[in-house]
Amino acid sequence: MLDLRGVDLEASHPFALDGEWQFYPSRLLTEEEARAETFASRPVQVPGDWRNALDAHDGAPSYGYGTYRLRILTDPLRKPVTAWLNRVQSASVVSMNGFSEGTIGRVGATKETYEPSSISFTSTYDGDGATEIDLLVQVSNFDQPFQGGFTRSALFGAQSSIDFTRWYSIGFQMITFVVLMLHGFYAFILYLLNRRDRTFLLFSLLTLAAGLTVVSDHDNLLLLWLPIDFAWGLKIRLLSYMWLSYLILQLYKRFLPDPPWKAGFRIFAAALYAYTAFVLIAPAAWVYASRHYFIFSFFYLLPFVRLAWLIVRMFVRKRSDEGSVFLMVSGSAVLSSVVGGVFNAELGITPMYYPIDVVVAIIGFSAYWFQVYFRNARENAQLNERLRAADKLKDEFLANTSHELRTPLHGIMNIAETVVAQERGRLSEGALKDMDLLVGVSRRMSHLLNDLLDVARLQEGGVKLRMAPMRVQSVVPGVLDMLGFLADSKTVRLRSDIAETVPAVLADEQRVVQILYNLLHNAVKFTDEGVVSVAAALQDGRVRVTVSDTGSGMDADTQERVFRRYEQGAGSHGDGIGLGLNISRQLVELHGGTLSVRSAPGEGGGVQL
Repeated sequence: MLDLRGVDLEASHPFALDGEWQFYPSRLLTEEEARAETFASRPVQVPGDWRNALDAHDGAPSYGYGTYRLRILTDPLRKPVTAWLNRVQSASVVSMNGFSEGTIGRVGATKETYEPSSISFTSTYDGDGATEIDLLVQVSNFDQPFQGGFTRSALFGAQSSIDFTRWYSIGFQMITFVVLMLHGFYAFILYLLNRRDRTFLLFSLLTLAAGLTVVSDHDNLLLLWLPIDFAWGLKIRLLSYMWLSYLILQLYKRFLPDPPWKAGFRIFAAALYAYTAFVLIAPAAWVYASRHYFIFSFFYLLPFVRLAWLIVRMFVRKRSDEGSVFLMVSGSAVLSSVVGGVFNAELGITPMYYPIDVVVAIIGFSAYWFQVYFRNARENAQLNERLRAADKLKDEFLANTSHELRTPLHGIMNIAETVVAQERGRLSEGALKDMDLLVGVSRRMSHLLNDLLDVARLQEGGVKLRMAPMRVQSVVPGVLDMLGFLADSKTVRLRSDIAETVPAVLADEQRVVQILYNLLHNAVKFTDEGVVSVAAALQDGRVRVTVSDTGSGMDADTQERVFRRYEQGAGSHGDGIGLGLNISRQLVELHGGTLSVRSAPGEGGGVQL
């Protein structure tokens, strides 16, 4: 009997109905049968296992059924009162003074006639003026072989007080679940954007496991949302807790240097997979047995023991890198949640759910990742500055080298041209070809040096165009002549298809020659046999010049990169340094024009300006 006379239930917190109850073994009593005192009762402690009250012999399972009874004395009731039951194994019916609001599962005298359930439940009694409440709880259990009856404390109080506590707890669970799922969803999107880094996938799976622990325990909201039976509710709860601890350790191992224990970890992981398969296929009684004999506790607690060792090791070594304090805070919150959960599961300290540990752990993880992000962004900015400086230094070196090489190269060209002009009649045909080759190679080198000088000038905006009317068909033959020796070394024919009717254009003739030379040289270089041609036509007040070839062509990826500096095709064989097309595009754009490429592998291609 519980005497609450003189207690203002409206102003008081809910009372835990812990202590001695009457118990009627193997009887599902009604209110009238209980008041008649026809059947013998026995005292039983709540919460606790009812095995002794069932007359079960040592080693027998806690299977059976019976009725709990508690008389509660109060002042005359003015407002409804409520009893809150949580985790009654495994089905129950609650009534107060003969009034019942429903059942948890379905009670029965046999396994075939009962249906287990594992959700929290409230029953409200509105007996205006009543001074005594006869609380009866019919219970059946044929699934949990090691513990039956009340495994958690039951609460009693004013309806407003019970509802306030219960709905705050449920609200916290729902908010925590939604927050965890959102974090997991964002992490999974980040993983899809960068699949090489599996950290975000681990975090996404971790938040899923954490969310399932919230909604599959406490008030067991998962069973209210989805059509899941008692056995699968149990399996989901155990698996979510077990994989949560494993994933937390996996995540921390990516953040903290951990001494090698690969062999032991692989053995543990293999055993975890095997136990997971067992839980999925075994009946509920076997799953309860594995929990009773600490198999579940081993897989759940061992990763946390390892995690605690890592955190203590980090603290002792005073790891000072950015973000380590956030890892210690989140890790401590995780361990606090585990310890609190274990004590609450064993002792039933409070039915109220408090998400403080989970929130602190999420904030710690998020703060650590923000710290890592800003650190990486800072390092990338510094690296970018160093790369820019190195790139500028390289361009300056190439420009200075070009200046130094230009004078002796022009001297060689002048001497070679003078020898050819003055000694043409006395030179043999072979020597004359060699001298012509020397002049041609010198001109190619001169163009290359000009390209190197133009790189720096274009970056600094120092290239000035001397715009004047010019005819494209007049300059193309000269460019083709400069490349004749290169075409002669292959079975390639150079051809100009520009009609005389093409009008003059306003351009810098020297730069147009440079552009055409680069385009034609590139076409000849990648054409082993066939034709390289130049065509021009008037289109919308502008002249479109097309350089076509029957060479190897380019795939889409090469076409995207072809106008970048220092980019070379796959078949260049190291000929050139990859500046020609880049400089040509910049010079064309200085003229107000465009340069584009159309090509396909094995089908040749064309460049239009």
